[in-house]
Amino acid sequence: MKKIVITANTSWYIFNFRLSTILALINAGFRVVVLTADNLYEKQIVGVGAEFETMFMDQKSKNLVKEIASVLSYWKAIKRIKPDVILSFTPKSNIYASLVSRLTGTKIISNVSGLGGEFDKKSIISQLVLKLYKISFASNAHVFFQNQDDRKLLVDAGCVKPELSSRIFGSGVNLTRFYPENKSGPQIKFIFVARLLKLKGTLHYLNAAKSLMAQYPNSTFSILGVYDPAEKDVTPELIKKYADDGSINFLGKSDNVESVIREYDAIVLPSWYREGVPKALLEGAASGLAIITTDSVGCRDVVIDGYNGFICQPNSLSSLISALDKYLNLSREERETLGTNSRKFAEKYCDEKNILDEYLSCIKRII
Repeated sequence: MKKIVITANTSWYIFNFRLSTILALINAGFRVVVLTADNLYEKQIVGVGAEFETMFMDQKSKNLVKEIASVLSYWKAIKRIKPDVILSFTPKSNIYASLVSRLTGTKIISNVSGLGGEFDKKSIISQLVLKLYKISFASNAHVFFQNQDDRKLLVDAGCVKPELSSRIFGSGVNLTRFYPENKSGPQIKFIFVARLLKLKGTLHYLNAAKSLMAQYPNSTFSILGVYDPAEKDVTPELIKKYADDGSINFLGKSDNVESVIREYDAIVLPSWYREGVPKALLEGAASGLAIITTDSVGCRDVVIDGYNGFICQPNSLSSLISALDKYLNLSREERETLGTNSRKFAEKYCDEKNILDEYLSCIKRII
C-alpha cells in the first residue's frame, strides 16, 4: 500500500477540517499516517482507520532554536515513516514539511489555507516568510490555494510556479452532513463561529449585538468558538459581561457544529484576518444560512452581495451594523431566499467531493 502522511499544526485541525480527506484516502486504498504536534484527537483519528504520530512544533513560537528543533523533528519523523506523498496544511507545517521533503526527496502537496495578517502590510516578518515559502515550495509537486488572492501573491513573488498550483474552494464542505432545516418561530437568529480573536471581528460582533438587541428585541446573537490564550482583547471575562447583560448567547466549543448552526438564520463573520476561505462560512452556506461577512481576502469569496447575504467593510462597526440592520428589515420570504441561495452556492462551488477528487487525481499523477 502506498503511504500518505497528512500533517498540520494541531490534531484539532486535522479532525475538524481533514477527516473527510483521511477517509477518502483510506477508501482509495492508501495507508494514512497523521503527523501533528499534539495527540488530543488521536483516539478519534485512529478510530477511523488512520495511524497517528507526533512531532515537536510550537505553533506560536518565533524562537529560532525552537524552529530549528521543529524542522529536525519533522525530518526524523518523515525519515522514519517513509511516506510516498506528504499532504501538508497550515502555515508552519507547509514550510517545514516542504523543507524536509527537499532534504528527503519525498513528494509533497501543500495547501495554503490563508497567509495571515502580516501579508496585508510589508513587514520584516512578511518578507522573511515569503523567502521561506520561496525556499520551501521550490520543489513541491503541487500547491493548492484556497483563494486566488493568495495564489497571485505567491506566484508573483516567485514562490510557486503557476503550472504547479491551482485554486480549490477552501476545504469544501460535506453537503450531506451540513444541510438546511426549516426555521420556525418569530426570532431572527444570528451566529458567529470562529476563534475568539479581535482580527476575526469578535469585538465588533459583540458591540453590534448590544446595539441591535435594543432596537430589535426579536433578534438573538450567539457565539460558537474557543478562546485563544494569546488573545488579549477578547477574554472570558469580556464575553461573560456581554452574556450577562443579554447581548449574546455564548455556546462555547462544539465538535458537532452541524447540529448547532442549522437552527440559525444567518452566520456572521466580520473578520479582517487574511483568511483562506473560512470553513465556518462554507458550513453556514451549506446549512442554508445567509452570509454576512467582510470584503476581505477569503471572506468575500463565499458571499454574493444581495444574493446569499451582505458584505460589510473590514474593521468597521458601523458597516457591520448596517449590514445586520439590512438583513433584519427583510421580509421572512426575502430572508428565506438568501438562505436558499446560500445552499445553491455551496452545492455549485463548495462540495468537498469535488475537492477530494482533485486531491486524489493530483496524488495519483505524482506517484
